[in-house]
Amino acid sequence: MSLSPSNKSTILAGRLGRHSARHREDRHRSRGRLRLWLAVGVAAVVAVVLMAGASAVTGSNTITTIAGGGSSPAPVRTGGSAEASIAKKRKPNPILPASAFILPSANQCVSGRTLTIRLRRLQHVTWAAANVYVNRRHFKTIKRSQFTRPVKLTRLPTGRFVLSITAKATDGRSVTARRTYRTCVTKTPLSLHTLSVVLAGSGSGGVTGSGIACPGTCSRSYAAGTVVTLTASPGSGSSFSGWSGAGCSGTGTCTVTMSADQSVTATFSINPPSPPPPGSYSGLTSQGYGVSLFVSADSTQLQDVKVPTALGCTPSKSLVDQLQFASIPIAGDGSFSGTGSQTGVLEGATAQFTYTFVGHFHGTTTAGVERVAGQLREEITFNNGTAYSCTTNIRTWSATGPS
Repeated sequence: MSLSPSNKSTILAGRLGRHSARHREDRHRSRGRLRLWLAVGVAAVVAVVLMAGASAVTGSNTITTIAGGGSSPAPVRTGGSAEASIAKKRKPNPILPASAFILPSANQCVSGRTLTIRLRRLQHVTWAAANVYVNRRHFKTIKRSQFTRPVKLTRLPTGRFVLSITAKATDGRSVTARRTYRTCVTKTPLSLHTLSVVLAGSGSGGVTGSGIACPGTCSRSYAAGTVVTLTASPGSGSSFSGWSGAGCSGTGTCTVTMSADQSVTATFSINPPSPPPPGSYSGLTSQGYGVSLFVSADSTQLQDVKVPTALGCTPSKSLVDQLQFASIPIAGDGSFSGTGSQTGVLEGATAQFTYTFVGHFHGTTTAGVERVAGQLREEITFNNGTAYSCTTNIRTWSATGPS
């Protein structure tokens, strides 16, 4: 059968169209298979990554096989699913109070109502908050800037109290420490008072008591309310005359209650010597003139006292005279004092004479001789056309008597 040229063209055009369509279809299928293989490869890589992460977490999961062939990848087999691995993660260990806090020992008392605490720096722990409670009441919030630094708690209660500190970490863990403290007992300082002892009088002696040994230690401080007993002891040749001050009197012991500062005076007197033996006594003055006197038979009077004197005058002039006393009483302690004055005539002019003679019997020497000594003075004033004032000044004298 022969075809016309037009029919041949039509047949050729149809064959070319079918061939072009088949070519487009094959190219589309190739592109689809390429996309599928790319998707499978990406999925396999993701599965490997996921299984490797799960294996690292659990320590037991492993990837066994990744295979490919045909139109789908081979299955990935592991020791467990990702969900099971996450479930098997271990929880963090609890935080122990001893490792979290630095607290003072409860065996020591709290001085000054002040404590210093500290939140420790721990590995793998990040602190989020910390609060202090005293007797279950909130006392202080520790600032973030104070974490791991010493924190001073002030104005704490007196007596016994319970202190607790709670700290929280960012991972949700918390830890609490509790301790019971007591404040230090402040001892009230003792109130002290001073007792002073004074020795007085012409005699000698001493006073003793708790912590007192006067002369020497004549004052001491005592706690308020202390009772101190003092005893006086006269020295040789003296006697104790009595107490005065701090409510004490008489010659017995002195008891003082130290409710305030106190002062006590103990007076001692010289014992009167034995009466001087009667008879004549003689001696010298400091000017070298002789002294003579007589003790009465009853030892109560000095009699016939005579002492030559030398006087210096103003204007310049020298005189010699004699001091005389007919009688001077002797006191019980052996002392005596005589003064006298008289008017006379000197160098044709009226003159005024004044005398002083004093002294004391001092007992006997080691040889048994009675001793007596003292002072004298004579003054004369007169005007014979020139006014004169004359004096011996004070002169000493001494004498001895019968043994």
